[in-house]
Amino acid sequence: MARVKIAKPIMDKDTIARKVLRLAALLVLFLILAIAFLLRMQYIIMFGQQTEETIQQQALILSQALSEEDFSDTEQLRTLCASSNADTILLLAPDTEEGICVINCLGSGSSYDSDLLDAAVCGKPSFTRSYKLGFGVFTYVNAEHYQPVVSSSGKVRAVLMLRCSAYCPLLSHTSRHVLIFLLAFLIITLVLLRYHTSIRRVFVTPLENVKEKACDLTKGNEAFDFMDKTGNELEIIYQAFEILRDRQQRLDESLDYAREIQSRILPKQQELAETFADYHFYYKPLALVSGDFYWLHQFACGTVLVMGDCTGHGIPGALMTMMVTSILDGIIDETNCQDTKNIVFKLDRQLSSILNGNKREGDAYIKHGLDLIVLFIDRQHKTIKLSSANMNLFLVKPLNSVEVIRGQRLYIGDGKIADKSKVRSVYLKYSSKCCYYMATDGIFEQIGGKKHLPYGYSRFKNLIFEHSAQGTKAAVNAVLKDFGEHMHGEIQRDDITLIGFRL
Repeated sequence: MARVKIAKPIMDKDTIARKVLRLAALLVLFLILAIAFLLRMQYIIMFGQQTEETIQQQALILSQALSEEDFSDTEQLRTLCASSNADTILLLAPDTEEGICVINCLGSGSSYDSDLLDAAVCGKPSFTRSYKLGFGVFTYVNAEHYQPVVSSSGKVRAVLMLRCSAYCPLLSHTSRHVLIFLLAFLIITLVLLRYHTSIRRVFVTPLENVKEKACDLTKGNEAFDFMDKTGNELEIIYQAFEILRDRQQRLDESLDYAREIQSRILPKQQELAETFADYHFYYKPLALVSGDFYWLHQFACGTVLVMGDCTGHGIPGALMTMMVTSILDGIIDETNCQDTKNIVFKLDRQLSSILNGNKREGDAYIKHGLDLIVLFIDRQHKTIKLSSANMNLFLVKPLNSVEVIRGQRLYIGDGKIADKSKVRSVYLKYSSKCCYYMATDGIFEQIGGKKHLPYGYSRFKNLIFEHSAQGTKAAVNAVLKDFGEHMHGEIQRDDITLIGFRL
């Protein structure tokens, strides 16, 4: 039966990196231990030499002081020897009948090395040094020095023996700094090793994902050859976003041009001045282009004013406004301009036909439309005839309250209005002292204030009533000021159009 050889799994980059880091950490640890051992040995030797030199110097000074002293004066000898930091001091006389005699002893123990003593008797100083390993890494240095005490005549009177046992500190000041640096490096290496996976998950992987997405973004309508072949993610991301910035710039230029085109369909100031005795129109798109519009046309029998709020904002909303104004240009003429409900009915039918009339199989149903209000101003009879779908007309009478002509609940654009009889018309007698206001829901539905609630209708009605006596411009500006305070840092959520006029 044949053996099945199981192949070992190939290690990925992360596994290899972890193994390399472990090996590097072990090598660094071994290097630190070796350096610490060498520094320790060097310091022990250096410390022993320093201890020996100190004992030699003290022995020389004491021998000179004792050269003419009376050895029988024990107190005097102890006073002289007490200035030394040696553990044991022996004063040995070599010329007695007994051979070697301990004249005086300071410290514990009276043992000595006979060979070194013989050398000192001959007038030659001698010394010895040894090391003793204490608990753990603690080391003691034992230094013993034999110094002849020579009289002024050159005769060796005695031998002075100094013995010192000193504890050697673990490391010198410089060595400690070196080891602390190496240990810090090792700790950092171990921390990186321990948290390598977390660092990669938090930093490296997101960076690689951003790089991948940036590459995808640059593969839009243009071919882009990355010049960087070194794997520098930041450089590739930078190049990708340079492409995106260039595209955004071209898009902004296109939108600026679209805004200029859209502004041309709005009534000119001259037309507004010829129609209204007092007026103020405020028009603020959410983006560069808007889904709101207002349309005005003068006929021999009167003037038609339309304000609309198309579904959406930005480019889709702007396309809808162009479509709606084009339809209005086609369906309103001198013969039917007074029939406002017919205008609403025809607009609904034609807009529905354009959006979904040529829908092919599999195409989604486009549910786009608009809210609007249509006014016919008859100057000969001083009347206003209006039809409205979900938009209100606010009528401010002097020394009176605000009257609200509410719009009918209709949806324009789905083709569900059976005939024009389903649309309601309202007749109003107008006076030169009355002011009229219309606004899209971008004002009324804007969230703001401390409680994050919609702006609503109450504040709007109160402000136009309080300021209409100073003119429609003052009333509109009062509303806009209060509206700005209501937003209080909130972003604008929809296109805004506000119209105030007096006939």
